[in-house]
Formats: sequence, structure tokens, C-alpha cells
Amino acid sequence: MIDVKRNVFYVRAQATSKAEKYMDLLDDDNVYTQQLSRAKIKFVDESLLTLGPMSRLFVREYRYSTKEKRASAVCELLDGKLRLVVGNANFKVVTPTAMATAEGTVLVVWYDSATGISSITVVEGQARVENRDKAVLGTQVLTVGQMTQVPMGEPPGKPEPITSFAETQIMADVLMPTLPDPVTPLVEHLPVNTDLTLETEVPGEEQPIIPTTEVGIELGFPTTEVGIGLDFPTTEVGIELDFPQ
Repeated sequence: MIDVKRNVFYVRAQATSKAEKYMDLLDDDNVYTQQLSRAKIKFVDESLLTLGPMSRLFVREYRYSTKEKRASAVCELLDGKLRLVVGNANFKVVTPTAMATAEGTVLVVWYDSATGISSITVVEGQARVENRDKAVLGTQVLTVGQMTQVPMGEPPGKPEPITSFAETQIMADVLMPTLPDPVTPLVEHLPVNTDLTLETEVPGEEQPIIPTTEVGIELGFPTTEVGIGLDFPTTEVGIELDFPQ
């Protein structure tokens, strides 16, 4: 798990613990998020799975072949939403009603437990979608920009373009950009120097002599005498200024 935002937990051997960044996940681990929380999971084959808020994921199986450098993975989305970027793997995402098989694909999957409907959207590549119940016949192949819905006990619907605001909002929920580390201000690394004299000499090097030329500039402005008759009372004031020699 390479990133954790806010409240993310995992269940292992019936024990619930707070998830931490860079922790390892195992087969049969359950991961769930609370409100405004997200988790990003990176698999050995470079696949990336982002779990959105109020979601639950079951890592059913993950097998990686060091010889072939390829993986076989099955993850089950029990509730909520996820975004999957498939690396070098044959990856299946299963919900309570659907199963999506992806290879070299970016897809978004969400399941609404209130309606019992699964939705699958392909952002890149393609995916094959069917009902998780093998007794329900029917398969749809999705390409870029298409989505389908799979109700309980029904085959996936005809692929349609992504248009509604609700669907694009769900996709935004599973985007989790990696923020750069805060940059330490450079001034903290500079030595404090109370001498404000500008130093340009480099020790051990002969400094070039830059010739100088005096330039005299006369500025002539036209003058006009203006007489204004103002009669103010006057007072003589004596001020002595003592300048150092």
C-alpha cells in the first residue's frame, strides 16, 4: 500500500488494524475506507489500484511469476468504487453482480449496495464484462470512453458513452494524485551574514580590472519667474548646524 489518506483500515485473520503507508497486503486481506478517505495499492507487476471513499476491497488472490514476470490477480469490490491501472497482469475485478477482466487497461468500477447494480467504465484499453453468476449468459466488451451496468441476475447492458455528471463525479472520487514532498525554503540553508557588503572577489583568483569612464551630463530646464505677493508675518529663527570636519 503506497499511499493512505485519512481513515483506512484492513482486516486480517479477523483482526482490524489501521492501515499504514508502505505496508504489505496478503491474500484474503480486506481493506476498507471511511468518508473522505482513499488508499492506493501497488502490486508487484506495477498494477495500481486506488480505492475510493466508503469502499471495501477483498484481495482474493494474487500470484506473480518471477520467471514470466507476470501476475494473475482477483480482487473483489464489496462496496464503493475503485480505479485500476493494469500493469503486466491478467486482472479480474469482481463485484456482487459483475466480473470485469482487464489486461493493459485503465478502468473504473463501482458497486452500489443500495441498488445492487455494478458499473464499469474503461478509460484506456478494453475490458470484458459479464455477470459473476456463470448461469447468467451474456458478455460485453468495453473500449475507451464506454461504460456498462450489471444488475443482479442480469447480463451487462449495452455499452454507452460516459456522459452523466454522477458518473464523472464517481471517477473523480477515485483519483488520488501523489503530492510532492514539501519544499524546504532555500533561505533556511543560507548562512546568516549581518555584513551587507557585496562580496565579488573569488579567493585565489586574479580579479579583472574593469575600466571606468567619467561621464558628465548637464540637464537644462527652462526657468520661469513667478511672482506671488503673499504678506505673512515673519519671525527670525536662528539654527546652528554642526557638521563633522
